[in-house]
Amino acid sequence: MKYLKFLLKSSNQHGVHSPFVYSLVTKCFYKKKKRSLEVIANKKTKLLIDLINYFTPKTALVLSNSKNLDPFLLALKQLNSTLIKTDKSVKNIPTSKKIDFIYFDDNKTKETTLAYFKTCLQTKQNNSVWVFNSIYSNKEMQETWAEIKNNTEVTLTVDVFHFGIIFFRKEQAKEDFKIRV
Repeated sequence: MKYLKFLLKSSNQHGVHSPFVYSLVTKCFYKKKKRSLEVIANKKTKLLIDLINYFTPKTALVLSNSKNLDPFLLALKQLNSTLIKTDKSVKNIPTSKKIDFIYFDDNKTKETTLAYFKTCLQTKQNNSVWVFNSIYSNKEMQETWAEIKNNTEVTLTVDVFHFGIIFFRKEQAKEDFKIRV
């Protein structure tokens, strides 16, 4: 039911008036790709790999203890990204570094996710890309996503149902998009 509601409110590239988001949609989400990791069947993992191939982060932080991320982690290594993986504590986040790409897994409570989010704000830069997994998984995660979207430092959000993606682009007016992928 959540997905049907999402489909009714979402759009494709034709409903996007932001050049940055239009490029993301057409060149990342909708572009036909050759993947070196064709064994991947999981749509979420494919989307993650597409995002990192599109943005080519130099430094990536993965806040997860999931074993299902191996293809995603391999794709980061193929880009020669510096990978920081932590699942233990918010204290393990290297706040003195600027991080290009952060993946937040869905195995945390609202309180924990927001603590990670607030701590990671110290690592953001103008071109940082942050991906939140399973933003519709339960009511608590939907509330968490709403609070993150409303943070004053977040200028752009892209909701693709499986993930919520946020940006901190100073040159971008505050906008929220729901995109079918």
